[in-house]
This record gives sequence, C-alpha cells and structure tokens, in this order.
Amino acid sequence: MNLPATVSKKLPLTATFALVSLAFVAQNVPAVSLAQPSRSTPASEQINGTYLYGETPQSNQMDKAYVVFQRQNSKVVGAIYSPNSEFDCFTGSQNNKTLNLKSVSTGESSLGAAKINLSKLHQIKSVSANEQRILSACKQAVESLEKR
Repeated sequence: MNLPATVSKKLPLTATFALVSLAFVAQNVPAVSLAQPSRSTPASEQINGTYLYGETPQSNQMDKAYVVFQRQNSKVVGAIYSPNSEFDCFTGSQNNKTLNLKSVSTGESSLGAAKINLSKLHQIKSVSANEQRILSACKQAVESLEKR
C-alpha cells in the first residue's frame, strides 16, 4: 500500500521523535537500556548556553541517542538525534533537570510532546560543528514557526 506523499514524509519523523523521546522520558521502568547517569549534573543547566547530553558520555556513537539544545532564560530550542540519522527539532522549557518539549518539524507546528530527564543522561562538554549545524537548523525552524 502506497501512502500519500504528505503521510509518507511525516510518518518517519513522527515515529523517530516518538521512539527517541521514549528513550529519554523519565519513568521508573526505562524504555531502553540507558547508560549510568552522570555522577553529578552541575547547576550549569540553569545557565544560558549550548548543551549536549547523550545516552553515553562519548559523542557521535552509533545507535546512541543525543539531545543538543540552546538555553536562553528558561526557553530551550534543540534537537534529538542519533549520529548519521535524521534529527527532530524541539522547543520548550527547562525546569531544573527536566526539559518539557514540543517537537517542531518544517511545515508542522507540533508532532508531539515529551519530557527529557537530563539526570538520566551524560552531559558532554564539547559540542561539535555538526551539532552546531543541527542546532542552527532547529533555531531557524522555530523562528519560522513563530513568525506565522
């Protein structure tokens, strides 16, 4: 069965965001096997800046999920991604160690919502040029949605 073009383009993005989001949602029963949480997450998550967190303390590991975001006051804009894969942009807010997110996709204002518990992930200190590129694309997508 061939899906209409609009559905076939949206379905992979929706499925990716839903699956990756489940990996990060703070639950008593983990949806996927996450690496041990970082020993301590400094209060820096409350400071404006760019942050990278992952299922593993090393960046760019295949089959691992990452979240990169930029924080400005309590507002965040960023992406959930796996290396060599598509990424899903989000916007939202940060409350302590929890990101409350709404996904953003070009042409769609919202595909879903998620919460990411940063204390369940490893903070990675350096943000690569590729992660900066992803972040820039997401910031542009959010800006274009806000102008509508």
